[in-house]
Amino acid sequence: MGGEPEFMVNDDDTGDTVIGLDVQESNSLEPLGDPETIDHRQPPMAYVHACDVWTLMKKEARAATEGWVWEGSTTSLFDRLEKGRALYTQVMTKLANMGCVHQLRRGGGPQPSIWLVVKAPTLDDFYGAPNSRTPKQARGATSASDVSQQVRDINTRLQRVEEYLRTHDVPI
Repeated sequence: MGGEPEFMVNDDDTGDTVIGLDVQESNSLEPLGDPETIDHRQPPMAYVHACDVWTLMKKEARAATEGWVWEGSTTSLFDRLEKGRALYTQVMTKLANMGCVHQLRRGGGPQPSIWLVVKAPTLDDFYGAPNSRTPKQARGATSASDVSQQVRDINTRLQRVEEYLRTHDVPI
């Protein structure tokens, strides 16, 4: 089914979560779809959470010239899905790194976030996407305070070297 997550998540009457399976009244498990094309990998919960978040974002998105645009509070989105806020960074990072969403504007306080909802998550994208926050950070980008500390450390080392050279009569 193009554009939708690969697995269905159904809560049966017992409260158990069944992923990619249809529970029949006889308690037999029947796979959903053609057995030849079903991806039998058990998805990690992070993938299931990402699918849940993406699905609600897509449902609430509006059509725009850029594509599907979702606007709102992403932390409130997690609250409405009853997902812990501790999952926020992991799930949103994974969705962005899979190419499923792209942040157009960062929100905060009364200012809503704006996200481009690009494509549904797939297990292949999930397993292939990096876990790092952004490619820039993955390359080792540092903050201004980190750079200032590095300069202070280098200056301290240089002073020690110069002191050593002076005490050993080595011209500088």
